[in-house]
This record gives sequence, C-alpha cells and structure tokens, in this order.
Amino acid sequence: MKNNVYSNEEYIFNIIKKTTTIEDKINCYQNYESIDYSYLEEWKGKKSLINKKIFNYELDNLGYSLDQFSYGVSPLKKEKINSIRKQDWVNMFLEVMSNFDIKDLRLCTENKISISYAPFLQYVSKKIDSILNKFPDINIPVYERKNMVDMFNLSLLSIVGKVMIIEINNFRKKHNFKTKDSKEQLIECLNIYFESEKNFLDFYRKYAVCTKLLCMRTEYFVNNFEFMLSAIENSKNEIKKLLNIEKINIEKLNFSAGDSHEKGKSVVILTIDSKKIFRCMQKI
Repeated sequence: MKNNVYSNEEYIFNIIKKTTTIEDKINCYQNYESIDYSYLEEWKGKKSLINKKIFNYELDNLGYSLDQFSYGVSPLKKEKINSIRKQDWVNMFLEVMSNFDIKDLRLCTENKISISYAPFLQYVSKKIDSILNKFPDINIPVYERKNMVDMFNLSLLSIVGKVMIIEINNFRKKHNFKTKDSKEQLIECLNIYFESEKNFLDFYRKYAVCTKLLCMRTEYFVNNFEFMLSAIENSKNEIKKLLNIEKINIEKLNFSAGDSHEKGKSVVILTIDSKKIFRCMQKI
C-alpha cells in the first residue's frame, strides 16, 4: 500500500477498540488508575443468567478483583492503544496492508467475494515463496503452491462470507446496475465496493472482529507452513535415503481441517517424488 493509509491511527484505534476483550483491558490496568463504576452497573443491568453469587464466583475463579473487572468492561482508553498494538495479530494486519498491491487481484478470479480479503491472499502467496527460499533442498511446484493458496482462500471465506452477503444485498438495494445478469451485477458491485485502498480499510474497520480473525488465521498458516518445512529439513537425510532421491520434491500436500484452538494445526500427508509416495503424519 504505497500511500501508507494503513498507518492512520484512527483506523488502527477503531479496529483495536472493537476487538479488545475484557481480559485485554484488564492486562493494561494499573492499580493507581481511577475507575468509572457506572460501566460495571450498566454491564450488570443487561439481561443475563448471571446472578450476584455466580458473578462473585466467576471473579474468584478468574482471579480478578472487582476493580479489575470494572476496568475491563469500561471503554478502551486511547492512551492504552500501544499495549494492545503489540499483539501479533495487529502486527500482522500492518504487515499485510503495507504490502498490499491493489492493482494485482489475480488471486480473486474464481471466488469473487475473496476480493474482500485480497490483501491476505497476496501476503500468503508471497510468503509461501519467501519461506521456501530458506530451504534449498525442498521444492514445491507452482501449481501446488497455488493449491495451497486456494485452500487458504476457502478458510478465509468462512470468516467473511456471511458479512459480504449482507453488504452485497444492501449495495444492490441502493444502486442501479448496468446489467440484469446477476453474475455481472456481483462483479460490478465488488469492483465499486473495493475500488480503492481506503475501501478495504473501511471494510476492515467496520468488521473489526472479522479482521482480527483474518489476521490470526494468516499468522497461523504462515507459521505452521514454515514449521512443517523445518521439520522436513531436519529429517531430509532420512527421507532422501528412504526414497533414494537427491532433492525433496513435494508434489502434493493434503491437509486435514485445522483446529483454531490449536492455532490452525493439522495433519499433512506429503506426496514426494513422481514415482513414490511418502506419507508423513506431521502436525503443523
């Protein structure tokens, strides 16, 4: 993103403000800070199955004082933004957007809605190549790298698919299209909706929780891919000897469904060498 719009503090603050959890804010709490207890009373006033006894039990179970929890349900103070900003997902967002080239949307040709997270697809596509360059004895052909990006694409679609349907339907109610063809209308809608870098940022700010999930999923994918290659690198001599090969050419990777609670870890089956198949059950 050449004009560095992403660095606008208001965008970052609003995205973080919408995604910061009670625990995040409690971690920023200092004992000397004043607390506005009206936010706790407002929180208690909302319809809930939690009575006073359960509330006190949960506080004790979580190890929070009443002051800490009161602070946690209060709005995020702007001066605390730097503490939250250090989280990995925020750094991922900044890195993804700083490397985004809006002129290159080739990865969104089949799944049109994927334009909404095109910056993340671009980032992962480039990252796969750069990580592979660290392992000269391991090769993954271009077609299989594309398959990996396609798989990643589907995992992100599950995050933003529903909100994009809402946005597209709202857009259709307010605009007159040049064509009656529904597919052409979708393309026209998306091209207008995401015609500038600012449009992307506005979308990520509006759907901040989705943005955080996109960042976390991207971070998991990149880290796990590099971890997998490192594991293969550590066993490369045994693999070469077993398959009688000089270089490890991974022709296909079959991933099981990743577990978000385990940071996207999954089992991978590798097909190595055109005549031989090596199945490696590797958690990544």
